[in-house]
Parts: sequence; structure tokens; C-alpha cells
Amino acid sequence: MIVRVYPVRRLPRKFGFFDYSAVKKIPVGSIVSIPFKGQTILGVVKQSVPETDNDVFKAKRKPIKSVLYESFFQPSDVLRIESIARNLIQSPANLFVSALMGFSGQRAPISTSERRPLAALSIDSQTARQLKQVFKHTKDNPVSFAQLGPEGQYTLAFAWAKTLKQEQLLILVPTQPEAEKLLQTINFPFPACTLHGKTSINTRSNIIKNWQNGHLKILISTRQGVLLPAQRLSAVLVLNAHNNQYERSRQNPRFDVRGAGKLLAQMHGARYIETGPAPRLLNQYRGAPMILDALPAPKIVDMRAGEEKTKMALISQTLLDAITFSLKQKKQVLLVYNKKGVADTLQCSACGHIPFCGICGATPIIRLSDLVCPACSAEMWIPKECPACKKQTLKERGIGNKRLALNLKKKFPGATVSVLDKQTEGLKNADILLVTQFYFEYIARPFKRAGFGIICDVSFD
Repeated sequence: MIVRVYPVRRLPRKFGFFDYSAVKKIPVGSIVSIPFKGQTILGVVKQSVPETDNDVFKAKRKPIKSVLYESFFQPSDVLRIESIARNLIQSPANLFVSALMGFSGQRAPISTSERRPLAALSIDSQTARQLKQVFKHTKDNPVSFAQLGPEGQYTLAFAWAKTLKQEQLLILVPTQPEAEKLLQTINFPFPACTLHGKTSINTRSNIIKNWQNGHLKILISTRQGVLLPAQRLSAVLVLNAHNNQYERSRQNPRFDVRGAGKLLAQMHGARYIETGPAPRLLNQYRGAPMILDALPAPKIVDMRAGEEKTKMALISQTLLDAITFSLKQKKQVLLVYNKKGVADTLQCSACGHIPFCGICGATPIIRLSDLVCPACSAEMWIPKECPACKKQTLKERGIGNKRLALNLKKKFPGATVSVLDKQTEGLKNADILLVTQFYFEYIARPFKRAGFGIICDVSFD
């Protein structure tokens, strides 16, 4: 019998399956142990076909060593991964590598987080109405988008988990911190696991096998989970679907997690629901069914307008008035600005050279008295002269959050101003919080009421 196998090994796009020999037919999707370039590796069976009498390669064909798991992938799972590979113009072997990362041939019991007594979730009436609309809408629409904030997305995940009987629920998140935050915030009615880049090998192998056999009902995952086989899916929920981390155009294999999740849901006849504060432009272009909320329209300030000009960089007159009003009302001010340090860059005005980290080559963050590398954390003095042309013409370009914080302290001397980013952990209860994306990924918590009088993206464009 000729068995066509995808080796679980990264291969150039022109390579597909490899032929091996076996005594009997092996089911499609089985995981086998095969010899490959002098090593023994895993492989996924694509097809078994009978040998012919005039087969000239029969003597050269290597035998399969052993069958580890029969029918681990369903035939439809193999077709699904082949379809994704065709769209990417890549070898299906690369996708099987991502799907089975950390998988071992040894059987192990499921490993899940410790479950606590169920606690009631406190949501406002507006979020409750939104969730009712979502459940009503998804009865007739297998694919849809629901406009929900963090609390609504988390509550939807919990409410959908409560409806599970024999089915499974796959929750996709863009990053590892968001996966862990969801598991820590929501106490699901069934055991749940997270699967991401920092999951240990042993835990990863347990999760893969128990998700495949249906013992694990809820899986919170980044990329890998969408390629795994499941027993019977009820829904695929994509949280913060607008996040471009789902694309990972620089990470091989370069597939869009959302498209793969939609394909997985269609295969199981499950619901596919994208959620987030705003729909993707692609959904609007394709006319996907949407459940939109009547949110207050944001105010966009044109910094070029004469009436908006102030003596403070990046701060318009409208924002100054809003900060003053919020502080008088004893409410916090949240300003979002993603550029860290004192200035944006340090650049030579003579030759245009930008100093870089001598260890890793990254552009350093400019602090008040020195430089620090955001990649390797190396600290260095601010050079007095340009390393390239040796002229003393190094100038600060742009403005960083530290300089903006100093300007705000001068403007509002009676208010406390705090910077919260990856390198600086200031006071969370300060009157004015100046934060980066780090705040929303690691510090902000859903269901925790914050008394913000104004939230402003200082330089959103």
C-alpha cells in the first residue's frame, strides 16, 4: 500500500506530500512516525492508494515506522489545511508544523487551571441589550460581527460557554496577554485552557490531544488553536477582531487567523462571530451581517485650525478645556500616546544620522539624561557628537510621553500626572494618566469601573 504523507517539517512551498509504504491502508488524517532525511519525525496521512505491478519506485520507497494516532485529523480537516496552504502558496507541511507544535506521541491527562466557584458578572443594561441582540441575531446568521467593548466580549464568551452541552467553544484572541487576562477574569462553567506561544511543551501536547478528543470544552488560543481538529464546535468567537496581530504577515506561515477560523466554523456548522469596538473595513466591504451599537461619536480635532493652537505640543485648545473641566469634576483624564521617552528620535541635523543601539541595532528611547534600548534594555549615554560625522549637531526630533508629561505638570501644577508604559509604572490613580498600548494589554481590566471624564488619543493619525 502506498501512503502519501505530509511530513511535520518546514518545507519550501514547492514540496507537498511524500510517498511511503505500509502493509495495510492507514486512515486519512492519522499521525504516523516516518523516516525523513536520516531522522524519525511525525507525519500526517493524506491518502492511501494500492500499489501497482509496474511500480518502479516500490523498492526505493521507505516504510512507515508506526501509527501513533489513527484519524487524529478528520479528512475535512486535512482538506481545510490544504485549502489554507493553497491560498498562501505554501506547503501544507508548514501548517501542520504550526498545528502540531509541541505535540508528542505519548498520551497524557488534561491539564487545566483550577476552577473557582462561579461568580456573578456585573454588566450595565446597555451591554445586556447588546448580548440579547447577538444571541437572537446568530440564530439565523452563521457569520456575523458584534460591536462590543471588553466587558461585552468577555460576557459573550461566558454566556456562550453556559450554553454548551456536548459541544466545544474556540475563543481566538490576538495576543498571549489577552488570553491569560480572559482566563483570569472569567470563571468559565467548564474547564478552560489557554494555548499561545508561551505555553509549555508538556501542557501544549495535553491541550492538543484533549481538544481533539473532546474532553476539553473551552480553548482560548492565538494562532495554533485555529489549525487543530475539534470534535464538535458550537462557535468560534474572535475577540478584538480588528487587531492586526491576527494577520502576522511576517510570521511563517503567514495566514490570517480570522479567515482560518471562519473556515473551521463552516466545516463544523458552527457560528463564527467577530467582536470588537469597531468592524473591520473588509467586513463592511463584503456586506457581512453586523450588530452595531449606538455609541457616541468621537470628536476629531484638526490641529491645523487656528483656534486649536496652543503653546503646548500635541495639546489642542479643545483638549485643554476638556482636561480642565474633568479635573474640576474630580474625574480622571486618560491620554493615549504611544511614543515613549523624552523625544521621538535623536538625529544629526548635519548628516541625518540616527544613533542606534551598539548591541542589537534598535533605535533607543530618549530619556531625560540617557538612552535605553527598547529591545535589549541596554543603557547608554547621550552622545555629545554625531557618531557618523563627528559634529555636535545632534537634535531631539518629535516629542515623547515623558516630555508631554512634564508639559502637563507645568500646565496643571495642582494635578498629579503619571506615565504608564512598559518601562515606567506610575500611579494608576493619578489625576492625569498618560498611557501607551501597554496599558490596555496588561493593566486595564474589564468590569472594573473607571471614573474617566475624558479619554483622548493624542495623536491617533
